[in-house]
Amino acid sequence: MRKYLSKRNILIICAILLILVIFGYRHASNNITTHSARSTAYAQSEGDDVSLKANLKIFIKETIFVFRNQELLKQEILNNPLFVVPLEPTQTLKSKNVDEQQWASVYLKQNAHDLFFQKIETTKIKLSNRDYQIDYISTDTFINKLDNYASRMYLHYYDNQLFFITGEGILGSIDLTEQTINDNQFNAYTIASNLSEFTDPNYDDYDNNIRDLFIKDGTIYVSQNIAFNPECYGTILLAGTLNTQKIEFKQIFAPDACDQNHFKNQETKDFLIDYTISGGRMVDYKDGKILLSTGDSQQEAQGDNTHGKIFAIDETTYSRDMISTGHRNPQGLYYNKQDNIIISSEHGPYGGDEVNLNKNPGGDIENFGWPIASYGFEYHYDPETDENIFKTSHQDYGFVEPLHYYTPSIAVSQIIQLPEKFNNIKQKQILLASLTGSATLPLGRKGITHFILNNEYTIEEKNLLYLDGRIRDLIYVETLNVVIGYRESTKSIMIIKH
Repeated sequence: MRKYLSKRNILIICAILLILVIFGYRHASNNITTHSARSTAYAQSEGDDVSLKANLKIFIKETIFVFRNQELLKQEILNNPLFVVPLEPTQTLKSKNVDEQQWASVYLKQNAHDLFFQKIETTKIKLSNRDYQIDYISTDTFINKLDNYASRMYLHYYDNQLFFITGEGILGSIDLTEQTINDNQFNAYTIASNLSEFTDPNYDDYDNNIRDLFIKDGTIYVSQNIAFNPECYGTILLAGTLNTQKIEFKQIFAPDACDQNHFKNQETKDFLIDYTISGGRMVDYKDGKILLSTGDSQQEAQGDNTHGKIFAIDETTYSRDMISTGHRNPQGLYYNKQDNIIISSEHGPYGGDEVNLNKNPGGDIENFGWPIASYGFEYHYDPETDENIFKTSHQDYGFVEPLHYYTPSIAVSQIIQLPEKFNNIKQKQILLASLTGSATLPLGRKGITHFILNNEYTIEEKNLLYLDGRIRDLIYVETLNVVIGYRESTKSIMIIKH
């Protein structure tokens, strides 16, 4: 045994091992280092000895332990927050005849999934002689994978989370707190739900789509536009218990002529309804109720029905009280509890967008005139040959005059009131978002109009925050003292800070 362990044999073994080490080093240097930029940079900063160790580690990992390395790589890919495709269609999805391009959105509606938003742009603007900063945040998941389905988004801030829902029904939450609001990246996740039961699988932006999101006392509410047959169209309201796993929604409000539970079993038919006239806004009200606006798809707002109204919905019994009528398409809604005033904004026809005040909600039912009175016109109206079918004066015919109106239209959307805390302006102030507009009007372009009012809610000053994009939603978050909105053109959430 000793002769095999002689000095000569030991030297030979060491030489062989040295040759193998050198060969392994050269092989790793020539073929492996290009695949590891991090190791290369580290080696350059620490010297050749560290480079040798780093490359030998990579060589051993990718040759001797190649199977283990592949398994780790596989797990890394599967755990990537943006990895949501490819998705294998299930029999349930096949039965609904969903287009292949919708697999990602279908998956995110039915499954809880991690993702992240990141800051994509920051701008500085001046409005009413005050400086503001706007941070835009977005997610690659919606921009790249859901290009056709996430152009709409509605927002609500609750329990230190910014909740969102897309027009198609993808529900989720973003970690947005005092600690994270200035970060460049935000953790987020989607929340599974049964919203697909209330939507047409052949989703269309103007048919069956989400219209707003509201959360109160652990209950989440979602409004939706429904149109399945001539007897069933309008706004429905869904409610569920808020949780992060899966929310089971049930219907608590429906148009008068609609079946209360079985929308998904009805067949779509061709009929004359303007799907875009839907309303659907929600806001907290008084006496344990929330407000819900409904659109007037067939110009029946003056009738005894659910079209073209603002209702107070009891949170416990789901009973409804009519607060006002004569609305066309109220897409903006706000309630000032201190002054007991409802502020709403609605689309007119061809012109005639309105900002309305209800100064006595809960008293007599106010009537805002549609479809009798409007400062707009019928579509395709020709002033040289056609007679305007609408009464321009509201007051002369017993209706409430709007606080302000736009002709041409600017496609008004959400409206909110701001406190003095936000920007140290002592007067009452309102923000009105718009989706489009006329470049011929100084205050009719895409963006947000800032109204300053006196104590009687008469407009004293108007200024435009021009953002060159469709602004779908606005909320004010008191705990963060910021305004948050959604700009459809870039599919990004705006955080406006003073």
